[in-house]
Amino acid sequence: MRGIDGDVVARSINGSVKLIGISGSVEGSTTNGSLKAEVDELKGDCRLSATNGSISVVVPEDVSADVDIRTFNGRIEVEVPVTVQGEIGRRNLKGKIGRGGPLLKLRTINGNITVKEGPAYRRASSTFRERSEWPPSLEDGRQRGVFKYSRVEGLALGLEITVQSDRDKAYLSGTYGFERKRWTYRFGGEKYLWRGLSLGADLHDIVDTQDSWIVPDPEATALMLIMGTAARDYFNRQGYGVYLLWKVGRVGRLKVGYSDDRYGSLKKVVQWSLFNPKAEKREHPSIDEGRMKGVDVSWIKELSEDGYIELRWELAGGRFGGDFDFGRFTAQFVGHKRLSSNRSLAVRLRVGLADRELPQHRKFGLGGIGTLRGYDYKEFRGDRTFLAQVEYRLGIGDKAFVPFVDVGYAWPYGQSPKLKDLRLDGGIGFVLGGIRLNVAVAPSRKPRWILRFRPFL
Repeated sequence: MRGIDGDVVARSINGSVKLIGISGSVEGSTTNGSLKAEVDELKGDCRLSATNGSISVVVPEDVSADVDIRTFNGRIEVEVPVTVQGEIGRRNLKGKIGRGGPLLKLRTINGNITVKEGPAYRRASSTFRERSEWPPSLEDGRQRGVFKYSRVEGLALGLEITVQSDRDKAYLSGTYGFERKRWTYRFGGEKYLWRGLSLGADLHDIVDTQDSWIVPDPEATALMLIMGTAARDYFNRQGYGVYLLWKVGRVGRLKVGYSDDRYGSLKKVVQWSLFNPKAEKREHPSIDEGRMKGVDVSWIKELSEDGYIELRWELAGGRFGGDFDFGRFTAQFVGHKRLSSNRSLAVRLRVGLADRELPQHRKFGLGGIGTLRGYDYKEFRGDRTFLAQVEYRLGIGDKAFVPFVDVGYAWPYGQSPKLKDLRLDGGIGFVLGGIRLNVAVAPSRKPRWILRFRPFL
């Protein structure tokens, strides 16, 4: 539908919905397909919902609206300034654009949600962008509380504050770990330069991990707090970084950065969980401590079928100095394909390579939750890795049966793995709402039960 001045209702079961040039109230929904709306003027509420599909909304730069966005299994990307009200997470956002106004309510179960400013609707009074206000005003800011729980900090509470003006932003966060008895902090900012290019800097002393691709922050906290599942390993990272970030429309996001960090080991300081509070929790491994200096280049592209491609290259040491010297490359593809109204296919492919032996905090690990699910946690570690995962989803909405297969391996630098070295497992997941229970079986192993608060890959 194009050029609509008035109220619109559009629904589909198996197919995508596109609404171009909207200026009235909008209600759109689809079961299996994507939703795209380009808004000329938001005169009424815009309510879009999808079950298996992404939602993309393009708004004019002077829009004012109340926003209420949620996805159960996907990511939220909002490229316009939002004053947040309440908590913000990777999968939920409430707040105001501008002064607030008509409601922009977006919901999807399996898919990403994007809200951006369309170049076709930008003010054309000048070829050059107006000079933005700097520093940003606190009136344009947002804040949210931080709640984390891990075996290296125990309960950690804090506050994150972000102030934003036009496309520039500054941020500050501080968190106190009660069992570790230490503060962590992070502050920095981004300055918009030209045509999607921004310059950023960051100073930090944080508890970090390289396992976020396996288990995101909220789920890691929930698993440890409720079940006592230590789903990630951590280290202390203290230093600074500078970077250039280039958002190139459909091409993706390219980030080139330099960092100078000191890495330190962390110890297990807490055992308690709601269930099995006295059970011995997995020990926390130490790392190779020292200073690491180098460059980091990454590129990520969101795919139309609710997936993404991500490439990352790290180069440490050499002319940069520091205690570590290595090159490390990772590539990951996550794709979803709808086959019918109640069937879909999900695939993850991940490859990691290094040009020499890696320090402990940069080695690849496979096994357990999110990777080779029929094996022990990070049972296979090395300097190179391969992982392939396939899931076949049978169900409607937030209820599904998900048969899956995992195959992969990790091996040391200098060795050449053979086909027989690959590890294989399979199983089935039972999904209800945002909870998933997996049973995974590997050859000559007992079945493993794994609880997730993430329904799909």
